[in-house]
Amino acid sequence: MTDEEARARLARDGPNRPHRPRRPSYARIAARQLLDPLVGLLVAAAAVSAAIGGGLEAVAIGVIVVANAALGFTQEARAERAVRALREAVPRLADVVRSGREQAIPAEQVAVGDVLVLREGGRVPADGRLVLEQGLAVDESLLTGESVPAEKGLEPVPEASPLGDRLPMVYSGTWVTRGRARAVVTATGDRTEMGRIVGLASEAKPPRTPLQQRLGGLTRTMVAAGVAIAVVIAAGMFARDAALEEAFLVGVSVAVAAVPEGLAAAVTIALALGAHAMAARGAIVRRLAAVETLGETTVICTDKTGTLTENRLHVAAAVPEPGTTTAALLGASVLASTAELVDDGAGIRISGDPLEGALLLAAREQGVSGARCSTGSRSSPRCRS
Repeated sequence: MTDEEARARLARDGPNRPHRPRRPSYARIAARQLLDPLVGLLVAAAAVSAAIGGGLEAVAIGVIVVANAALGFTQEARAERAVRALREAVPRLADVVRSGREQAIPAEQVAVGDVLVLREGGRVPADGRLVLEQGLAVDESLLTGESVPAEKGLEPVPEASPLGDRLPMVYSGTWVTRGRARAVVTATGDRTEMGRIVGLASEAKPPRTPLQQRLGGLTRTMVAAGVAIAVVIAAGMFARDAALEEAFLVGVSVAVAAVPEGLAAAVTIALALGAHAMAARGAIVRRLAAVETLGETTVICTDKTGTLTENRLHVAAAVPEPGTTTAALLGASVLASTAELVDDGAGIRISGDPLEGALLLAAREQGVSGARCSTGSRSSPRCRS
């Protein structure tokens, strides 16, 4: 596929365009701060106070509502900007064959019909069918939950085969752990298997957190109690020959006074402090309600080890044959390895086969020369063995 054909196909396949991180919807974040039942009760109380002439009370409640919403908005907007910055920090590139030559292009420009060039440590930018393959293994744990890399091949499989059994296919978002291959792109963006999962997840309505359920129950109870109190007081005053308007205003005033104006702000401040504490430990909380959900978690059930662990191997000991030193053994493993140690700024990670990467780490720890480590400039002292 030539560059001109790729651009024409991208322009034609509107629904098949790659997904790009959207800018945070500040209006939606702001609206979400006012959807809490307790905040709705406060807004109603402010409106009633203003209607019956309690201007000072209405202003006070309004200030509390605005301050509460501003605090929640600031926290969630900051988290959204941080998530977006992380997504855009490292540009995603894809190696493709166009016009008869291999070139690197932004992953967003990959189109159906392109020929992908896949190597160890690289991320698959789109769904594709293999046309050439040499010892290819792909980490598909994001899609299948299997922590062991899937061995790929060119043999055709039945169309109805489960995703994990589709050996001649590679999928967007997975990682090449071993080998090399070329694949023809069959789907990009929302039409990939990962895109379908993202679409289903975005359509799902998240359940209310335990705290939201309790506050919702408290709000309903307070509304019912407030109405009952207002009716009882108004009826009592009217029975004592008080004017109907006066009895009504007193009953409503008592009901409004029963609303805990500071509760919503106190809850938001507590959740914001929790989000700040998690941010200090490197965790970004996109929504304040998630802090309370994490606090309620007591048991995590899983049937896969690779989904919770780092899924990395470590050489605990090396036992060479008599007459061979540990350094010589590890040096031979370095020469036979196709993996690489990469310094991404946050630490050294393995690019390639996990077993070969573990041997490289062991060789580096033992001071064996030749343990590769790349940073782009190879200038980091952590890369020098």
